[in-house]
Amino acid sequence: MDSCLRHLRFADYSQSRWKNGRGVTREIAVARSRDSEPPAWRISMATISEPAEFSSFPGVDRSLAVVDGGGIDLTVDRVSRVLGVGDDPARFSGDSETSARPIAGATLDLNLMVDPLRAVGTVTVACAGEHETAEGRWFVMALTDGLEVRIAGDRLVVDRLDTATFEVGDGQHCWVSLVPDRDTPDRDTPDRDTPDGATRDNDTHASESRVGNTADGNTADGKAPDGRVVAYLIRVSA
Repeated sequence: MDSCLRHLRFADYSQSRWKNGRGVTREIAVARSRDSEPPAWRISMATISEPAEFSSFPGVDRSLAVVDGGGIDLTVDRVSRVLGVGDDPARFSGDSETSARPIAGATLDLNLMVDPLRAVGTVTVACAGEHETAEGRWFVMALTDGLEVRIAGDRLVVDRLDTATFEVGDGQHCWVSLVPDRDTPDRDTPDRDTPDGATRDNDTHASESRVGNTADGNTADGKAPDGRVVAYLIRVSA
């Protein structure tokens, strides 16, 4: 392990306007360039409160998942798909004709943008249990309050929409354990509001039955104590 767990709090994510001026992005992490080049990768959140067209990012691979709210109807090159909290992310090209319509009020989404010529990146659904991680930088985006993240003897407790991050060195791999707070209900429980009006409460999708995933998308047999979707796992490597 190259570094210990770090806690990135929702309240500390930096904010900026979309390129097309139709919304606000909260930046979680980014690979800054030393020159005028765009970032090799960027992880962010955005609130969709009305039907909106996405900005165009030619040459960029995108992954999008819903982390709060009633979900969205996402249309990419005229093909629609409904996304809710805990669903597998949508993957599409940054120069695709893309728009989204909120289904039931303001919805908060998670975005990973990667320049495939300079980096690789994935977003996967994570259940409670153990998940194998390969080399790269990892982010655990919590979908429930009181989520305990354990790795290599280190532990960190994060709340919903907060992120735990760590790095795995070249040629290494290890297991990260995700342990939810057993007192946190699986169903909608209004708690506190985000600045955009998207409520930070647990979504019914978080109780869907799934199994733990490894870094390559395979199941971790016998390592998931229950089927609760508790986070999104994001891996980036340049």
